[in-house]
Amino acid sequence: MATATAVQELSATVSSPPEKYLLKDGIGGPNFPLLAVPAIDLGLLTASSPLGERELDKLKLAFSSCGYIQVVNHGMDDSFLDEVHSVTKEFFSLPMEEKMQCARPKDDIDGYGNDTVYSDNQTLDWNDRLYLNVKPDTIRKLKVWPQNPKNFRKVLLEFSGELEKMNEVILRAMAKSLKLEDEECFVNQMGENQTVLSRFNLYPPCPRPDAVLAAKAHGDASAMTYLLQDNKVEGLQTLMKDGQWYRVPIIHNAILVNTGDQLEIMSNGIFESPIHRVVTNPEKERITIAIFFGPDPTSEIGPHQGLIDEKRPKLFNSVRQGHKRVLFNNQSLDWNDRKVLRDYTAKLRELEGQLLKAMEESLSLPEGSFLSKFGEEQSMFARFNYYPPCSKPDHVLGLKQHAGGSAMTTVLQDRDVLGLQILKDKQWYWVPTLPDAFLACERG
Repeated sequence: MATATAVQELSATVSSPPEKYLLKDGIGGPNFPLLAVPAIDLGLLTASSPLGERELDKLKLAFSSCGYIQVVNHGMDDSFLDEVHSVTKEFFSLPMEEKMQCARPKDDIDGYGNDTVYSDNQTLDWNDRLYLNVKPDTIRKLKVWPQNPKNFRKVLLEFSGELEKMNEVILRAMAKSLKLEDEECFVNQMGENQTVLSRFNLYPPCPRPDAVLAAKAHGDASAMTYLLQDNKVEGLQTLMKDGQWYRVPIIHNAILVNTGDQLEIMSNGIFESPIHRVVTNPEKERITIAIFFGPDPTSEIGPHQGLIDEKRPKLFNSVRQGHKRVLFNNQSLDWNDRKVLRDYTAKLRELEGQLLKAMEESLSLPEGSFLSKFGEEQSMFARFNYYPPCSKPDHVLGLKQHAGGSAMTTVLQDRDVLGLQILKDKQWYWVPTLPDAFLACERG
């Protein structure tokens, strides 16, 4: 593994991006509509008044539809937010030798750098960034915290502290908007030692905005994400349910807030984690600052019981965070596919329930005889299979004979190519394909 050349240096020296930054099919477009993101007055969220109720309704609608709100009247002065922007710009303007004193160590997230190169086929993002863990204090890597500008540490701690207070207000408001009796339920799931991770982003000008992304499509692994946008240069886009990318607008010194994967779990899918990306600009650099909040690494999170009923069954198992750190970046899967997988598995859960019910009826058993055995925390495992052509099909198997270890297996077969066989009475039989039908089998 290696780290890519600083994009800031590439931007200043190349007339065309290296091939490893170019997307084969481009970014789409060129015209993307502007998303209507509601502005939420933070002061009104705690008000016991009709105006407060209306603000709660706006918040609920925003988080359950587009996944974003713009927080205004948040109590941070323009002069302080200008200082946050200023220390970020000053850091990225330092000589490379000085920035490299904060370089990210191998196999770590904290520090200055950009995409880690895992393979020759990897498409890289057009950005440089500085990741710093802020909380718990015990996981801070102070050796990679900038010494210049001198006020950098003070500004970061004050900014993250203000957002921590804002996060608690918003989490309570989210619970209240869902009419939950326990308005502390989301706050409590965050635990006593929630994680706070900062990311300072530099997106230099790019000569090929039609073919290069500043950040590939992804969803945030956090519970909540708070972004101080560049006040002049747009770049953030989000993918809506109509399959269209929308530009996320700028409101001067508002804090853009979006839900992450872990809050989606807590809310049982009501507040979805939006898929988003960042596009490049051919002439102007863009600077943003993101703060990610996640649950205590030792805690367990799961859908709140008040959000589970017959109409909306439990969509997620509880997840124990453990001590394994989650990287809040987009170097994992390119998660345009995240929603597809989530929706697919949710549909399979419904299908599984229908099949088990039908099996019970066929055996004249009481309803729930099978399904009750699975319990509330039943496991699901996905396997994606690719079987390339083989020149010796008479000597080579795509998969050796085996019996499934699950209680029930559901397979979406290839529409055109046969491959699956089953053994019955010591004879192998082909399993036919039926377009878009699911093959289901039980075991044990």
